[in-house]
Amino acid sequence: MYLTAADVPPLAAALGLDEEAFIERYTELTPDRRGLRLAGAPDAPCLFLAGDRCGVYAARPRQCRTYPEGWRTAQPCPGVSPPASARA
Repeated sequence: MYLTAADVPPLAAALGLDEEAFIERYTELTPDRRGLRLAGAPDAPCLFLAGDRCGVYAARPRQCRTYPEGWRTAQPCPGVSPPASARA
């Protein structure tokens, strides 16, 4: 899950952290070292997934807000239905 600069403040606030603490605890550099992504293995569930619900839904990153646009996944994100136009 890649993060934009605009994603960090609301996520940090939702978790009761300042931005620096959020970045240190929950992110890592992207492989090209140009940005941040949520920490963890690429094929692991999202850090903020609680059962089949997003634990930071109101503050979720842009990539989640625009799901499934631009995603290449074998399975859909739990608890999220694709738009009707994507269903066949």
